[in-house]
Amino acid sequence: MPGLDLTAIIRRKLSTSDLADPKEIAAALIDDGDVPRSRYGEALLQTLPHLVRETIRSERNGPRDGHNSPDAHIGSTASRPVRSGRANKSWRWERTKCYGLRVYVGDCWKLLGDCTWDDLSAIVELYAAREFENGLMRRRYQALIGLRDEFKRAKNVRDVPAERVDEILHCSAEKLASIEKAMSLRGVA
Repeated sequence: MPGLDLTAIIRRKLSTSDLADPKEIAAALIDDGDVPRSRYGEALLQTLPHLVRETIRSERNGPRDGHNSPDAHIGSTASRPVRSGRANKSWRWERTKCYGLRVYVGDCWKLLGDCTWDDLSAIVELYAAREFENGLMRRRYQALIGLRDEFKRAKNVRDVPAERVDEILHCSAEKLASIEKAMSLRGVA
């Protein structure tokens, strides 16, 4: 039995469906039998790593409960609680938990405590590249908003010729800069 190619199955569904919400598309894949029940285990092995990555990310970047922090009461009128030895020991453990954060370094996952300075440099470069790409996408969508002045009757993006939308979404940073310049000359924000 050949391996389950979830990407191909999803692409087929996307090409035949007008659904946009990933949860609805996933439900349709199951409801329509695109993923056979006998292959659910294989499908989970392909999809769970992504969910695990997202969970790791949310654990690392999510809100922190500051009740054990020695600075938790700074700025408040409440008096600072007296800590027992057990509470202080717990606080020290919480502080060292950061070493157990899972981070992606180049082509592998590591615990933060095991990262070298070169690993940290690689992480910084990765985030810089993401920042550039995110900025570029923000600028592309801003340029799409600018099309409303050119296509005054358009109520949504589908009313704009696909060639114009595609031109903006897939252009280089240099081409995008020239589009933005043209828009600013026309007074489009």
